[in-house]
Amino acid sequence: MSDDTEVSKPQETVEAKESKPRTPRQPKKITVRPVYGRMVHMLTAQEIVGDTEVPEIDGWLQAQIDAGKIVVVVA
Repeated sequence: MSDDTEVSKPQETVEAKESKPRTPRQPKKITVRPVYGRMVHMLTAQEIVGDTEVPEIDGWLQAQIDAGKIVVVVA
């Protein structure tokens, strides 16, 4: 007894999307503040005093945030 029924798979239709010219995204700057005094970024030598804008949170900044030495300022 063999089952010769074929299962038909629905064919996926691909809709063509209108191509829009892409504009380069500007990285969003993040504002950070040291909890006490001032800090100097170990890798970039950027001085962090008061509210300071940084282009991204890298490994060193994330370690300082996790340790509670730097806080991210939410506007």
